[in-house]
Amino acid sequence: MSADMSARSIGRAEGVDPVRALQRVLYRVAKSDRGRRFHALYAHVARSDVLWRAWNDVRSNQGAPGIDGITVVGVEDTREGEQRQLGIPTVGDRVVMTAAKIVLELVFEADFLPVSHGVPAETFCS
Repeated sequence: MSADMSARSIGRAEGVDPVRALQRVLYRVAKSDRGRRFHALYAHVARSDVLWRAWNDVRSNQGAPGIDGITVVGVEDTREGEQRQLGIPTVGDRVVMTAAKIVLELVFEADFLPVSHGVPAETFCS
């Protein structure tokens, strides 16, 4: 069974929202098999529910506009794409980065000890 299918059934069974269920499944799989490599994470990052969660996270931060000057409110009002200068990521870029964080964070976190502060567990175990 795929992680996506497991996440959906866990979400329904336990009353957990599907994004949180996906995070739990990814974390459990990564924690139980440290050698496991995840090859199809784009499909999870691009899920509409993950992107909506990322959008809500970015919107709740009320951060500064990107180099293009467009704020969160501006994205909500216009939703049009223009070429922009490089610099501070746009609101849309931050939504995609946040979606990637939602999916990837717990996969990598499973490899770290609570006291490792970013150092993989195998560093301490070898």
